[in-house]
Amino acid sequence: MRKVIFLMSGLLGLVVASSGLNGPNTMITSAHASDEDVQNQLEAAQKIFAQRGSVEAPNAVEDTLKLLNGLDKQAEDADLKYDIFVQIARTYFWKGVHTASNEEKKVIFKAGMEGAAAAKALNSDYADAYYYYAINLGKWGVANGITDSLGKASELLENFKSAIEDKEGRKRFTRDGKPGETIDAYGPDRGLGRAYRKLPGLFGGSTEKSVEVLERANRLGSEYKLNTVYYAATLCSTAGLFSSGRKAEGLALLEKLVKAGPGPSDYFLYPENLDALRDAKQLLDKKGDDSWL
Repeated sequence: MRKVIFLMSGLLGLVVASSGLNGPNTMITSAHASDEDVQNQLEAAQKIFAQRGSVEAPNAVEDTLKLLNGLDKQAEDADLKYDIFVQIARTYFWKGVHTASNEEKKVIFKAGMEGAAAAKALNSDYADAYYYYAINLGKWGVANGITDSLGKASELLENFKSAIEDKEGRKRFTRDGKPGETIDAYGPDRGLGRAYRKLPGLFGGSTEKSVEVLERANRLGSEYKLNTVYYAATLCSTAGLFSSGRKAEGLALLEKLVKAGPGPSDYFLYPENLDALRDAKQLLDKKGDDSWL
């Protein structure tokens, strides 16, 4: 069982704030924090966020947001500010995914988009912000309704692609120097593949493209089970022009995934793997119908 980590030492006086990017009922540090203090608080927030989805830490996400609220204003270093905004975007994404109401989801994912946009404004070279902007935008679109969100389709695809390379075709890298394509176990390919699967053809949808990028994500990032779930979902597609003709292969992948389980509990995306495993079981029960996913 994962243990709740309360790493609060070294943090400066926390005060309650009622406004700002992170929303109400969150906390900010005092106005005299050094970058070392801010880094310590960011790391504390990240350690608490690592407990997301755990029964031992039911308030992990809200506690993370409390520590992040206003923290960027205390930092001097631009890269440190960037890291804070990226963590804000990632935290809101998780919160939105685990919120039931579509109206609430729209507000939460918009906050995640704002965090990522703030990071992009600080540094448009790093890959991280493009990816976290795109995944929040994608989920915002689902909550808003696909038909009403098609105007954002090109923006969605562009941001996923921008996490991989710039407009000149040069590879983009993350803040910690890794290829942008590898964020969240090949998250940009996973996001592109899902977008290609769900978007109408006139707005960039393509089963062929979906299969191509998801096969790559599944092959290179198989430790993240959602890569397999999305790949299998596209293979199971049987809807007219979007049919892949490989439904049996897709169902077999899902069966293998369910039998294998979520993987090691110390994997940094383990909470997401638990979610993916539940999705895989439901997709199997529905014989590959992913209209609900």
